[in-house]
Amino acid sequence: MRPRAMRSADSRASGGKIRDVFARRDRLASGSEDGIVRLWDAATGDEVRRLIIEEGHASGVSSVAFSPDGTRLASGSSDGTARLWDVTTGNEVLRFEGHTNRVYSVAFSPDGTRLASGSSDRTVRLWDAGSPTGNADAGTLPATITLDQNYPNPFNPTTTISFNLPEPTHVRLRIFDTLGRHVTTLVDRLEVAGCHEVYFRATSLASGSYFYRLDTGTTSITRRMQLIK
Repeated sequence: MRPRAMRSADSRASGGKIRDVFARRDRLASGSEDGIVRLWDAATGDEVRRLIIEEGHASGVSSVAFSPDGTRLASGSSDGTARLWDVTTGNEVLRFEGHTNRVYSVAFSPDGTRLASGSSDRTVRLWDAGSPTGNADAGTLPATITLDQNYPNPFNPTTTISFNLPEPTHVRLRIFDTLGRHVTTLVDRLEVAGCHEVYFRATSLASGSYFYRLDTGTTSITRRMQLIK
């Protein structure tokens, strides 16, 4: 007996090939080459929501996964990011940056508080996904805005820059040379409260001292780092 599809969602609604699908309860999620995650009604096959913001995934979505309670959805992309979405509102809740290549797989821990991501850069990373509601525990939030010393330092060619936010804040994290010339912008967006890590790869830069500066609406913090090749 030949198997047949009981129902189908119209994949032509996607802007490219569908790379991954994940089912949870009455919902089906799909990620496609157009960089959009789509939610479908598993019973009717109708598209019910598109998970995309102004920035969106810069490239195709390679993987999707629902949280154990079905309230959040994780997606991994060719742009090297993993993102966490609120299924009800369609809003992006968290963004995880650090992979240098396509994120091929994302998966939640059984309690939904951790997210694992696997990439073609041959790394697997474990992220803090917050509480099952997508909000961090207020008792674990930092009391003030801080910018930590990068690690390792000196570095070649990759280092990690960490900063902490007591509440949701628009953040700009930029790199400057010793003459005060802007080198690159690592972050320029609204970030949720909590601890954040940004990976900086300085492959194209010459050895020497550089400064990284965190700017918010109320705070500006600058630290020095050393690149040695």
